[in-house]
Amino acid sequence: MSLKLEVFESTSEVKPLSFYVYKAVPNNQATSIQQFMRSITGKISYRTEKPFFTDDRRIYSLNKIENLNIDESAKLSFEKQESVDVYANKKLYADVIDYYVKENLRSIKVQEKYAKYKISNTITSAWIFEINKTCSSDDKQFRLRREFNYSVKISNENKAQLWLNICSNFETKKTIYDLINDKKNVEGLKVSNEWGKFGETGVIKSIGPETVIDDIPNFKPLKLYMQETQQEYRIKDCSDNSPVVHVKMRSGKEICYYPQSLKPIVTLERIASESPAFSKQIEKYTKLDMATRQKIAKEFIVDIGEIKEFNNLVFDVNYINAEKIGYLEKKFSCPKIICGNNRRIDYNKQSFVFGNGFYKQPINPVKFAYFYPKGKEQLMRTFAISLTDFLQKGKLFGETKYLIPNLMSSELKAVCNQEYEIGDITNYKK
Repeated sequence: MSLKLEVFESTSEVKPLSFYVYKAVPNNQATSIQQFMRSITGKISYRTEKPFFTDDRRIYSLNKIENLNIDESAKLSFEKQESVDVYANKKLYADVIDYYVKENLRSIKVQEKYAKYKISNTITSAWIFEINKTCSSDDKQFRLRREFNYSVKISNENKAQLWLNICSNFETKKTIYDLINDKKNVEGLKVSNEWGKFGETGVIKSIGPETVIDDIPNFKPLKLYMQETQQEYRIKDCSDNSPVVHVKMRSGKEICYYPQSLKPIVTLERIASESPAFSKQIEKYTKLDMATRQKIAKEFIVDIGEIKEFNNLVFDVNYINAEKIGYLEKKFSCPKIICGNNRRIDYNKQSFVFGNGFYKQPINPVKFAYFYPKGKEQLMRTFAISLTDFLQKGKLFGETKYLIPNLMSSELKAVCNQEYEIGDITNYKK
C-alpha cells in the first residue's frame, strides 16, 4: 500500500486566465512595497466587493476597475489586459483558486437554509458529519466546530493541489460584552474579532475607561469609525455606553474594539472545567480515526465542487500519492541506542539501558510532582516508594538483578502533591 497524504489534486490542468493588470504607486513613502501592495489590494477588494490579487508587483483582477481613484493612499493606473502564464505565476493562481474555493463553500447549505461553513481567515463548520447535526452543550453555551485549514499550491504540471488539515475548535454564545455584564474579569483572555474578515486574535489588555463614543488616544471614536466604514448595521443595537476593549495583537500592536465584536477563544481545558459532560460527549468527535478523517475530507472536497471560472476545475476526492509531491518510501534499519559504559544496544531492547545506565546524566537533578485522584493518596505513596527504589537503589519488583543503583540524578522529595476530583483533570495532566 502506497503512502498517502491529505492532499487533493485537480483532475485537469489549471488553464490561463485573462487578467486586467494595474500598477499601484503609494502617494506617501511606503515602508515596504510588499506590505503596501497587499494592503492596497485588500482595500480595493473590500471597497469594490470584487476579488483583487497581487504578486507584490502588480494588481490583478478579473473585473475592470471603473474608478481608479478608489483609495487616497495610492495612485492606480491601468496597464493592460493579458493572459497570464500559470507556471510563471503559481502563487497568483493559487490565490485566485483559493478565493473561488471559499466562494463555492459559501453557497453550501444544510437543510436548504443554514450555511454549512463559516468563512473567514479559516473555514469552520458546526455540522458534524458523523451525526448529521450540530453538537452543543446542554446549556447551549458551547458548540463544537470542525476547522478546515488548507492551502492551495500549483504543481510543476500546472495542476492545483489542496493541502488539508482537519481539526476541532469551539465557539461560545457569550461575547466579551456579555461577560463584562456578568461581572467576569476578562483581562488576559485570548479573543477573536467576530466582525473581522481576517481572523484577528489577541489578548485583552484592558477595558475602558473610554466608551465607544469617546475619543481614543491616536484614534477617533469607535462609533464614528464604524459609521464611516459602512458598518453601522453592526452597532445599531449596541449601547453608546459600551466600554472600549483594548486588545494586544500578536504583532504587539494595540487595537480597540467594541466588546460586542469579541468572543473568547474557547479551549478544551475550559470546556472540561465548565462543562465536563459535554467534554466527554465530544471526545469521539475530536479524536478522529483515519477512516473518519478521510470521509470528512471527501465531503469537504465534494462541497467545493466545480470551479466554473477555471473551466469547471474539480479536485479528485482521493488522497494523492506521496510520490507525486516528492516523497519516497524507504525502509530504514533501527538505529542502535548508546547508553552508559558507551555500550550500544538494539533499538527494541531499551530495557537494557537500566542495567548500564544512561549515556549522560541531567545537568540538574530531576524533580517530581505528584497529581492523583482524590482518595488515592496511599496508591500514590506506594508508587513514590517504587520510584525511589528504581532510581536510587536499582530495584525492580524487589530485585536488584537487572538494574544499577543511582540510575538518575534526582530529588525524589516532591515539589508538589495535589489531588483532584475524578473528571476534573485536564488532558495535559493525563
